[in-house]
Amino acid sequence: MTVPANMIDRLGGRRFIVTAASGAAMVLLMWFGKISDIVFRDCIIALPGAFIAAETYKGVKARSDQAKTEIAAANASVGVGTPP
Repeated sequence: MTVPANMIDRLGGRRFIVTAASGAAMVLLMWFGKISDIVFRDCIIALPGAFIAAETYKGVKARSDQAKTEIAAANASVGVGTPP
């Protein structure tokens, strides 16, 4: 089953959906007594950290890719890295 990309974006993006679904799954596991309160607490604490780390990595990667493109364009404009 595939979901249109615009639907995923309207719901908050893939990382948000996975984070929300993970939180809901942990609540259900706690509700039915399948995990202890200590495990639930640790997972609930770690879940926003994982989401924030993924968003930070996405931002850093995008800036890194943009910088590489700009450097390559600047080098090409002055003839650096091109054969004679």
